[in-house]
Amino acid sequence: MGQRGLELAKERFDRRLLASQFVDWFGKGCYRVKRLFDIVLMLLVMPIWILMMLVLMLLVRVKLGSPIFFTQTRPGLHGKPFTLINSAL
Repeated sequence: MGQRGLELAKERFDRRLLASQFVDWFGKGCYRVKRLFDIVLMLLVMPIWILMMLVLMLLVRVKLGSPIFFTQTRPGLHGKPFTLINSAL
């Protein structure tokens, strides 16, 4: 790509211009639609995800015989140890 091509690319793909077009296209009220979409999608996906995690936890417990959750002592702020609860998944 030549110098003129680089200049055209910079003109056409200016980040500020793209951001302003994005705001103009979606407008100020569209965030409510996106928020509603996020909540509805979460309500649909979360039960499936929770069931999958429960099945995996049960499989770990049955097949490996190890606990699903275990604790670790790790150094924290200023070297003060704290107990971390971790999962085997």
